[in-house]
Amino acid sequence: MLTFIINAFLILVLSSLASFFGLRVWINRIFRPNPEDLPALEMSKESPLYQNFYDLLDQAPSEQHSMFYPLSPLQDALLERVKLADQAVGSIEAQYYMLNDDEAGLVFLQALTAAAQRGVKIRLLIDDLDVIQREDVLIRLVDQYPNFQIRVFNPAWLRLIRKPEFLVRFPRLSRRMHNKSYTIDGIFSIIGGRNIGNEYFDLKHEITFADFDILFAGPMVQDVRKEFDTYWYSGLCSDIHRLGTAADDSKYAEWRQKLSTTYAHYLPILMKDRDQVLPALKRGEIQPYYAEVRVIYDYPDKILTSVFKPDSRMLEEVEGLISSAQQELLICAAYFIPSKHGVKVLQALRERGVKITVLTNSFESNDVLPVHASYSSYRQPLLKMGVRLYELKSHDRHADNKHSLLGSECTSLHAKAFFIDRRKNFIGSFNMDPRSAIHNTEMGAIFEHSGYAEMVTQEIYAFVESQAYKIQLNPRGKLEWHEPLKDGNYRIHTLEPKMTPLERRCLPLIAWLPVEWLL
Repeated sequence: MLTFIINAFLILVLSSLASFFGLRVWINRIFRPNPEDLPALEMSKESPLYQNFYDLLDQAPSEQHSMFYPLSPLQDALLERVKLADQAVGSIEAQYYMLNDDEAGLVFLQALTAAAQRGVKIRLLIDDLDVIQREDVLIRLVDQYPNFQIRVFNPAWLRLIRKPEFLVRFPRLSRRMHNKSYTIDGIFSIIGGRNIGNEYFDLKHEITFADFDILFAGPMVQDVRKEFDTYWYSGLCSDIHRLGTAADDSKYAEWRQKLSTTYAHYLPILMKDRDQVLPALKRGEIQPYYAEVRVIYDYPDKILTSVFKPDSRMLEEVEGLISSAQQELLICAAYFIPSKHGVKVLQALRERGVKITVLTNSFESNDVLPVHASYSSYRQPLLKMGVRLYELKSHDRHADNKHSLLGSECTSLHAKAFFIDRRKNFIGSFNMDPRSAIHNTEMGAIFEHSGYAEMVTQEIYAFVESQAYKIQLNPRGKLEWHEPLKDGNYRIHTLEPKMTPLERRCLPLIAWLPVEWLL
């Protein structure tokens, strides 16, 4: 009898495993991508953006140079997106990891909708992470405006209960499109680290993310558009119609009313005491930068490759850029888990005498506890090799804004930027962590401009001296957090600030778990 029970149990387990893997193979075959050919790119030269502002490129040193200008403070970055959409006549291509269903998200969607009403061709490409339970109203929106298209990257097909599909399709369903770009009429592009949501633009939110966005014009814009089309036509995106059914008249009318009223309420707030970047550049009140810009990105089929040997173009590019440092490397990374290999890269730089400074989140400003736990295990090795390590404090979001790039009102760091030798620059979506390196697709821009790099480097160094904990080792090799005070002195913490005794006990345990490759 015992033998029968054991055999029956083994048969049940083996049958379940066979069914699971058989289902996995069957689903992956069904969802095999079928890429489309990329169309030719066209620029809308009849656009007011081209006619009124494209001559800014006349000052460029060569036809290979692009113009750029950073977007800050935070609300200016949202206003610039809205006002660019207002001037569009040909096309808008928007690609985002998150487009939140909040005030900033509604303002952005209303700007796109208004452009669609004028006949502008809108293509919105969003990751599936932030689409759930909005499919119905988005389907009605694109039904109303045939020139408004929405595609969703790597969608789940079980829309309400995702966990069973997540288990069957792991890790593919956990691999997301983290890219962020926004292009108007093929003339101007905005790329950087910001998603679309209140926390990215300091709009009615208790958490405010410090981040970088840059407005570009010139030849690099066509490379951004090629990146967008590579994803749009990859076969890994689904039309929004395939993910649900259209909302009824009542729900859609209520949602459209919410769009318009939110836009009407917040646009005057965004415009108060602010000017657009482009008119200010045109009037000569601010000066543009020019550089040869290289747009880099992962191919969308990275999500189909093995997590043990991913096809990560971004990782290769970023590692090559960092390794090129000769005197100085400044890293701003919201999530900083360098991995053993990354530590070796930084160690090689230190052995060449390169000064390395890292700004990342502290425990109190980090929104992902397992990430902080994994990062914490690298602090002592980095400090021992001479890396200068700073962790952003969480601040009063209504404090005076003395730092134009990052802002002293920010409560969490979301930036992904590297500055090398005060000459080379990287701005984009790539964090220094396994999720960016292995799982997600990423993009960014690399360019050389000593004036911009010098300005940002000095700004960040001033920022960390007043807004971040300086992490140091005491003579016994223990960590200390040096907190800057308003009087110029420091308060020294021997225990991690704003952490409870229970959290201190749990942090090493979480760091010990073999999950770093997922973070």
